[in-house]
Amino acid sequence: MSSSSQHSRSYLIALDSSANSSYAFNELLRIINREEDRVYLVAVQETKIIDFDDIASGALASGMAFGYTPPANLIAPVHPSIAEQTIEKRATELLDAYSGMCKSNNVQHYEATLLKSHHIGEAICNMVEEKKVDYLLVGRRGMSQIKRAFLGSTSRYCLEHASCSVVVVKLPAQTPAHHHDKDDEKREQQKH
Repeated sequence: MSSSSQHSRSYLIALDSSANSSYAFNELLRIINREEDRVYLVAVQETKIIDFDDIASGALASGMAFGYTPPANLIAPVHPSIAEQTIEKRATELLDAYSGMCKSNNVQHYEATLLKSHHIGEAICNMVEEKKVDYLLVGRRGMSQIKRAFLGSTSRYCLEHASCSVVVVKLPAQTPAHHHDKDDEKREQQKH
C-alpha cells in the first residue's frame, strides 16, 4: 500500500443494482484521485423489523378458527431465510462487480462492505461516521412524490443526516431534441 498524501480524501458510495448507482459510480471515477483517495463501496441489505412468520401464523390460526381456509401459498410461503440468502448473494455479487471495476480502473484504495439494517439511510450514515468519510455519493432514483411520502428517500435521509458532504447524482435528463424526435414520429404516424 502506497503512502497517502495529506490531500487524499475518502468517498463512500452507496450501491444497488440500479442505473442510478452505475452512473454515480462513473461520476466517482471521474472525480477521485485513483492513486491516493480511498473509496468505500457499500451495499445495504434491508432487514425486516417485523416477524412476518409470527404474524402470518397467528392470522392463519385465528382465521382457521372461524372457518377460513387460506390459499395454499399462504400456508407454505417461501422461507424468509431463503429470500434473505438470495438477496445477500445478489448484493455480494454486486459488490464484487464494483470491486472489479475499481481494480480495472486503477483505484488503489477501495473496500467493499455489505451492511444489513432495517433502515438503509441510517446504515449508510453510520458507516460514514465510522470511516470518517469526506464525501458520500448516492444515486437518486427519481421516485414520485407520492412514493417518497410513503416510503421515504434514502438520498434525502443521507442529505439530512450524514456527517459529511453529500453528492446526490442524478441520471442526465433526456435532451429536448430527443423529445422532439418522438413528437415528430407521432405526428408522422398520425398523418398516415
